[in-house]
Amino acid sequence: MRSPAYRGGQAGERAAGPEGHSRVEQQLRGEESSTRHTHLGGTAMTNTRANTTSILTPEQVHQLVVLPALASAALDVATTVVPIGSSTWRAPRVTKDPSAAWVNEGQEIPVSDLEVDEVTVTPPKIAGLTVVTSELAADSSPAAVEAIGAGLVRDIARKLDAAFFGNLPAPAPAGLGSFNASEITAVAVSSTLNSFDVFTDAISLVETRGARIDTWAANPQDIATLSTIKTATGSNMPILGVGDARPDTRTLFGIRLVASPSIPVGTVFGLPKDRVYTIVRQDATVTTDTSAFFTSDRVAVRAVARVGFGFVHPEAIARISINTATP
Repeated sequence: MRSPAYRGGQAGERAAGPEGHSRVEQQLRGEESSTRHTHLGGTAMTNTRANTTSILTPEQVHQLVVLPALASAALDVATTVVPIGSSTWRAPRVTKDPSAAWVNEGQEIPVSDLEVDEVTVTPPKIAGLTVVTSELAADSSPAAVEAIGAGLVRDIARKLDAAFFGNLPAPAPAGLGSFNASEITAVAVSSTLNSFDVFTDAISLVETRGARIDTWAANPQDIATLSTIKTATGSNMPILGVGDARPDTRTLFGIRLVASPSIPVGTVFGLPKDRVYTIVRQDATVTTDTSAFFTSDRVAVRAVARVGFGFVHPEAIARISINTATP
């Protein structure tokens, strides 16, 4: 699920009210009712203080904050993004396939059972807080909306990657770092990495589990080291990404390679996109408050979203431990 370039879009249009003021201006001036309804976590909450206002609709927040944050994170490429409107996402998982058999004409067909369980994800809350001038908050132009959201987008993207590739304590969702070696496909290099054989091993092992690696993900430091491996001794042509038109679309054996500083140095993940999901609640909010920074005439802008991860087939995820020291 790719996000378009970060634009003001619908949120940049002036929602004119009395005397031509934008809706945000009216709220900051107190021209609208002091009772506000903000949706957090799907529950309607009434704010009776006039200094707390919602500056974007849930749809605008999804387009201007949530989607750009996902697009900035490596998990946008590596996972299947699923927006939901309920509090919980459920997916059936087959743990044992039924067994077929060759039978003679008229012979009874053996009965076998299909064993299934369920993967349940309740996306936890991720929130960001920034401070802008009251003039910027009252401006409903596309540039102003972009300026307000840009910093939050970058930080949310970093936090999403850190949770997805790591093993952060609750309330952060469990990520790839929460799996031990027996729960996923673990491949290790015992000596200095001087070839890409370990990656072909990972591809083969994942394929034996009925899946296919769609994305490699690694720390930028490891990608830089892998880029120094040449096609042959004495050659200056690197194996990694040969023929790629852009450096940010590197490939390894035809599989996209993405970088994330959140991945530990020495670890590369091979991810099948159809087995790994990013679950996004669509009731995100961006809310302003004028009281906290009243003396400096600034406005606090808070963004709240709910994002979780679903791993329906952990055994199909490859985790490669490499020694990237140059030989």
